[in-house]
Amino acid sequence: MEFDFSVKRICRDIITVWDGTQIFHLPPEPRKQIKKVIDMMGAASAKAQALGAIITTSSRLCINVHTSQRLYILRDAKHENKCNGILKIGRKKLFVRDNVGRMREINAFCVLDFFVHKSCQRRGFGKKLFDFMIRHERLPARKFAIDRPSHKFLNFLSKHYGLARFQPQNNNFVVFDQYFTGSNRTTPNQTARGAGRG
Repeated sequence: MEFDFSVKRICRDIITVWDGTQIFHLPPEPRKQIKKVIDMMGAASAKAQALGAIITTSSRLCINVHTSQRLYILRDAKHENKCNGILKIGRKKLFVRDNVGRMREINAFCVLDFFVHKSCQRRGFGKKLFDFMIRHERLPARKFAIDRPSHKFLNFLSKHYGLARFQPQNNNFVVFDQYFTGSNRTTPNQTARGAGRG
């Protein structure tokens, strides 16, 4: 998605991580611009997924500053006024059925929105964005609950991370069976230095 200003000036790294506090402390003009990026990409995500409401907005990100919500923004490496994708995460308490059918309460990091613009799909951008996120959060992909994943997203997780089996839940989240098994070993934060620019 193209904008009428330089996305690179506010998102200096290819992938940057934003929360409400960072946005609040920006000077007026950069704050206005990053809000426009977030709101337009969020609206495009909702339209692409045929959602009844927009999940990702700058106002919601700022309001939920105490809920660990973070937004990963992937800008284009060649065109400084273009943004390619977003990924929003946050922590939520969920009552879910585990891999053996027992009801449990978990305090999980959740993928709340994941979108790559239609102009640059099938070019590895989604994988690049998701890989960066799990490295930065120091969690394997299986330790994330997914809010209302599309069939395309489920296929993506199965293909790249071997995540396929899950129990039907009463809420909109998918929690894979592997969430409840194995160790909690994390991935080294190899790209943290490029994560935050506020």
